[in-house]
Amino acid sequence: MSKAGGIIIAIDAMGGDRAPRSVIEGLNIALKKSSNQVSFRIYGHQGKINTFLDKFPKLKEVSTVVHTEDKVPADMPPAQALRTQKNSSMRLAINAIKEGDAQGVVSCGNTGAYVGMAKFVLGTLKGIKRPAIAALCPTKYDDHDIIMLDLGANVEAEAGHMVRFALMGKVYAQNILGYENPSIGLLNNGTEEIKGHDYIRDAAAQLKGKLNYVGFVEGHSIFERKADVVVADGFTGNVMLKSIEGSFNLIRSNLKKAFTRNLFTKLGFMMIYPIIKGFKNRFNPARYNGAMFLGINGVVIKSHGGASPEAFAYAVGVAENLLARRFNDNIEKEVADFFGSEQE
Repeated sequence: MSKAGGIIIAIDAMGGDRAPRSVIEGLNIALKKSSNQVSFRIYGHQGKINTFLDKFPKLKEVSTVVHTEDKVPADMPPAQALRTQKNSSMRLAINAIKEGDAQGVVSCGNTGAYVGMAKFVLGTLKGIKRPAIAALCPTKYDDHDIIMLDLGANVEAEAGHMVRFALMGKVYAQNILGYENPSIGLLNNGTEEIKGHDYIRDAAAQLKGKLNYVGFVEGHSIFERKADVVVADGFTGNVMLKSIEGSFNLIRSNLKKAFTRNLFTKLGFMMIYPIIKGFKNRFNPARYNGAMFLGINGVVIKSHGGASPEAFAYAVGVAENLLARRFNDNIEKEVADFFGSEQE
């Protein structure tokens, strides 16, 4: 049974490729790392969950398991999931925020269904009409990550949505990453002001001279830290994200082939192993797990479907960090300050 008070996070234990094992093992890692008083409401098949939860007495002490045998299939369309999966582990975990049983939720499940359910059940923050999926991305600077959004919540966007994405990204960069005056850029197919769709140019006009807007950012310069916050519509952002993931996988695959080709390459690998290990740690995908649905009236975190326990622990840590810093309150204030009485 969870302890009273502190941060309570609802967990969809049945979403993802390795559920519920990776979820429970990840929660145990997250609990060990936590510096807050945190407890969990875990939703899913009680018998399957307890098979793993029983191995971690301290985790079990701060957890409550809510049984359901329903889970959202990975390939189910969002509209169908919203209609038919009202008793699923994902839906019940989201409901926990609405009902006051938790402040945040984490799931490895179907992204489209997760976004749709979260928006339907929880609604959006004051001043926000569209939520955005946001995630961190490494740069060539060891001590500097950037935040990118939207990465898939909205296939299309208007200028006003883009501006609000920028404001939400700014709040994250300030409150969570600690950047005092984060720079903001709009992802575009060129840096010239005449480039891009009408809504991108309109958003640029609204941001120009305000915040720390630095202009358009091209895809190849994202890792150069041209902006601390990179804003895109969901279609473009998702394509960008998948391209980045594919590029890292390509590099990793080719390095592996190069260093295992023969005895001499294997010896070469042993000589530079400390360098490779440092590179691997810096760009470890687990460190960047935990995409955020910014703009939802609650802290909603999406973990990768194939996340390892370590990666899932990072996602839980993201939820905990946002809750501890009252992130959503800061978003509402930022939007109100920017638009004032002109807010739509």
